[in-house]
Amino acid sequence: MLNCWHDHAPAVPDYGIPSISELVHSFPESIGFMQRAIRTTIEKYEPRLRRVRVIPVDSEDDILSLNFEISADLVTSDDKAAIRLETRVDSNGRVALQD
Repeated sequence: MLNCWHDHAPAVPDYGIPSISELVHSFPESIGFMQRAIRTTIEKYEPRLRRVRVIPVDSEDDILSLNFEISADLVTSDDKAAIRLETRVDSNGRVALQD
């Protein structure tokens, strides 16, 4: 879902995140915008995750990407576990997740 851009799924126009081209002109304010977009998308389209938190992370290694830490509670019918993922949105708008 994080590698899908808004308006690319005609049946669900708000599925995914905004295109990086929509954000490049408003940097650094776009960091907060992308942070909220990621959180909102996960909360809306991933019902197994609760208490989603998305925190911007500075990266001196790649100044052309936006880096975030996503943490949440994974809730199933049997159990609840905390998860944490490192996320990088590169200059092409692709999202890479690492646990």
